[in-house]
Amino acid sequence: MSDTMTNNQIPRRPFGRAVGNTNIPNDVPIIGLGCSSYANNFVEKETDVDTELSVDQDTASRLSQEHPKVQEWISTIKHAVSKGINLLDTAPWYGHGSSEVVIGLALKDLDRSKLVINTKVGRYDSDPLKQFDFSYSMTIRSVRRSLDRMGCGFIDVLQLHDPEFAPSIDLLLEETVPAMIECKK
Repeated sequence: MSDTMTNNQIPRRPFGRAVGNTNIPNDVPIIGLGCSSYANNFVEKETDVDTELSVDQDTASRLSQEHPKVQEWISTIKHAVSKGINLLDTAPWYGHGSSEVVIGLALKDLDRSKLVINTKVGRYDSDPLKQFDFSYSMTIRSVRRSLDRMGCGFIDVLQLHDPEFAPSIDLLLEETVPAMIECKK
């Protein structure tokens, strides 16, 4: 018996789609690729070259595709997709945006129409005073930045990241959720 699965063996389920929406694939595997580790904070700082991976929300877009670690992450994404895993999960919080940048670099060689990309809003910075922002304006700005970092044109699934840290349920209901709905348009 072989230890490897073929694309047809990966368990799949239908992905609910709105009538007339052709952007989302018909189904997704029940296995997705979590991309949180595609971030500079998972790189060992043994050489000076790794300082190129030191990023924040403003510098993530300048992540070098030539860096060996970035090339490894891109190869991992491509390999997963080649094996039938078409759900990529990321967030601005993962590596201060570097995870989204790496997905964007990988997308240059992938068929976007066959992928489901999930990202998040609400959690952003390692500074405890800026870590969470559930405001309407930040939610909109976050989605725009995610789209820019990934260069993907649209996000399939937008998830509220760590809502338990919101100062109130009212903020989520009055600002965050309406902004997420606005992003759907």
